[in-house]
Amino acid sequence: MTTEIDTQQTSLDWLKIAIALVFLAGGIAAFYYFDQYHLLIRVAMVLSGSIASIALVYFTTIGRSTWEFTQESWTEAQKVVWPGRQETIQATAGVLIMVILVAIGLWLLDMFLVFITRLLMGGG
Repeated sequence: MTTEIDTQQTSLDWLKIAIALVFLAGGIAAFYYFDQYHLLIRVAMVLSGSIASIALVYFTTIGRSTWEFTQESWTEAQKVVWPGRQETIQATAGVLIMVILVAIGLWLLDMFLVFITRLLMGGG
């Protein structure tokens, strides 16, 4: 009996998602169809279609699980100990120095390979 309810819920979820896609497409279509109106009004049409879509998808199983995942991710991000300003500057400087050194090394390798190629081809 619960399997049947889950199946109905999933079918209803897909219907909600389809309607949400229609709302989203309708908002985008309205933006282009009503091109004689002011841009702010047209953007409001897209935003209202987007908000209606998001609200409708939220009430599906997929929407709720996505929202829970977002909440858990935010909680985990707050637990992270982020580096301080000094540590960030030092790490950035280290990366920049390594990039410059690798670029110079590749440039020298390229010059050497061009020299060898010209030497072998007789271009001297």
